[in-house]
Amino acid sequence: TEVDWIDLSGSIMNVEFVLTSGDGEKTVYLIVRDNALNESEVSSDSIILDTTAPVLDSADIILNDNLLYTNSIEYTLYLPTGERLDGAKYILLSYEPNFIGSEWEEIASIRSGEFTGADGFKSIFMKFKDEAGNESIIYSKSIVLDRVINFSLSSVADQIYTNQAVIRTIKKNPTFTGSSEAGVTVTMVINSTPIIATFQVLESGAWVWAVSYTH
Repeated sequence: TEVDWIDLSGSIMNVEFVLTSGDGEKTVYLIVRDNALNESEVSSDSIILDTTAPVLDSADIILNDNLLYTNSIEYTLYLPTGERLDGAKYILLSYEPNFIGSEWEEIASIRSGEFTGADGFKSIFMKFKDEAGNESIIYSKSIVLDRVINFSLSSVADQIYTNQAVIRTIKKNPTFTGSSEAGVTVTMVINSTPIIATFQVLESGAWVWAVSYTH
């Protein structure tokens, strides 16, 4: 292969050139020659060219066992290992997609932490980086933090209920209505007697229950 000699006289041997295309191991060979045309033996060194960012399967990243809700600020994040990391060695974690204040750190297969702020939708954002410095796209996992059940009683026997009000009715089987969070399980106990009902709140957030009392 034809090459061009570079004049290095009076300079530090710092030469820049372009590696051949395509990722993989690249080897650079060097021969130096003096003014008398004496040439050195061939020297070489190799480096791995990696221009491809890691690509992970989002399904391999698991937050709190993929549950939709949690009642604890503590969480566990499970990350892939081995070949599933696609060469990634470092991770950048944040509760915000701008990653302000976050620092790269080595990947651990299990991460624990605590959510901050009020109840609601919580997200963890993350990016991955390989040893060559290639950064992945942003991945995220989310869960709803819910530590308080919102529950209200609206009416009893067709009468509007206010807090701790005494409702009087002649109906032996009064109907109770109210609102809460969809899917919440409600247990009603009246006068500490065996009049007990357990039911779930409708998707609309409304609930209705009629006493079934035969005495």
